[in-house]
Amino acid sequence: MQKEYEKRKIIFIVGNSRSGTTMMGRILGKHSKIFAFPHEIHFFENMWIENDKNKKYFFKESSWFFANLLSISRIGFLKRRYPEKFIEEATKVLKGEDQNEFLLIELFRLFLFYEAEKNGKKIPCDQTPRNLFYINEILKYFPNAIIINMIRDPRDVLLSQKNRWRLRFLGHKESITRYETLRSWIDYHPIITSYLWKQSILKSIEFKSQRKLYNVKFENFVRTPYLELQRLCKFLKVKFEENMLLITQVTSSFNKFNPKKLGINENTVERWKKGGLTKAELFIVQKVNGELMRKFGYVFSQVKLNLVVFMKFLFLMLLLPFKMTLAFLFNIKRNRNIFYSLKKRIKLTFKVKE
Repeated sequence: MQKEYEKRKIIFIVGNSRSGTTMMGRILGKHSKIFAFPHEIHFFENMWIENDKNKKYFFKESSWFFANLLSISRIGFLKRRYPEKFIEEATKVLKGEDQNEFLLIELFRLFLFYEAEKNGKKIPCDQTPRNLFYINEILKYFPNAIIINMIRDPRDVLLSQKNRWRLRFLGHKESITRYETLRSWIDYHPIITSYLWKQSILKSIEFKSQRKLYNVKFENFVRTPYLELQRLCKFLKVKFEENMLLITQVTSSFNKFNPKKLGINENTVERWKKGGLTKAELFIVQKVNGELMRKFGYVFSQVKLNLVVFMKFLFLMLLLPFKMTLAFLFNIKRNRNIFYSLKKRIKLTFKVKE
C-alpha cells in the first residue's frame, strides 16, 4: 500500500502564518476529490527529525505515532490531544500493512491517505504553513506532491498576528485554549514577525524554479477569486467546481465567527490601512522587508522617523529579548527539536540573496 501511495497526488499548502493558508485549505476541501485537513498537522516540526529519517519504529510505538496523528486531525493541534482514544483504530490500520516496523515518513504518508479515503476523497491536502521550510523533505519523500505557497502583504500579516490572541473571544473557545491564547499574545513582536515573513518569502524564492510550486498572492485571489481559482485548479489538474468558493469565514482575528456567512471576505485586503498598526510597527516591517515588498508589488506607506516613532521603536527593541525568551519557552513543546526548527528558518537570511 505504501508504494501505491507514493505514486499518488498530494497537496501541501504553505506560507507565512496568517497569509490565507486556512482559507485556501477550506476552498480546496470543498472539491469533490480533495480532502483538506481541518487542522494543521505540524508533522515535520512536531515529530520529524532529519537525523532519524532512517530509524524504524516497532509496531507498538508506530501505533502510538499514528494515533497521535489521528488525534491532531480529529481534535486539533492547538487543543489537548488524546492519542489513547485512537490507539485501537491506529493498530487496526497498521496491521493491514503487513509489516512490523515503520519509518516515520511512512506513517505520515499512510495517515494522510487514510484520512482522505475515510472521508470519501482521493487527494489529501495538508495546510500547515510552516511546511514551507520543509519543501526539500516534501519533494524528496512525496515525489508527486504539489505545493501551494500563499503570499500576503506583510503589514496585513503583522496586523493579523497582533490580533490573533483575540480568536478565542471571537467564537473559537472550543478550538483554542487559554494557554494558546496567551502563547499567541507572547509570540507577537513586530521585529520577529517581520523577519519571519522575510524568511518565508526567501524560502519560496529559493524554490521558484520548481514546477511543483505554485505561488498564490492573497490579494489577487481575494479580489478575483473565480479567475484565480480556475487557474489554480488547472495547475492542480482537477476540475474547477464553483461551490469551492462557498466557504465559511472562521479564522478572522477581527470579526466574530458567523457560520452563516459564506464566501471570500474582500475586507481582508489592505486592512492595515484602516489602523491597528503603530507608525513604529509600519516603520519596522517596511525597513526589514523593503526589497521583497517591492518585488511583489506592495506599495510603501510613508512613515517619518520622528521622536515619538523613535521612542516607540526603542521600547520595542528593549522588549525584544524578553519576548524572544518567552516565545522560546512557550513553543518548546510544540517541536520535537526546537533548535532544528529554528535552524531551518534562521539560516536562510544568510543563504539567499534578495
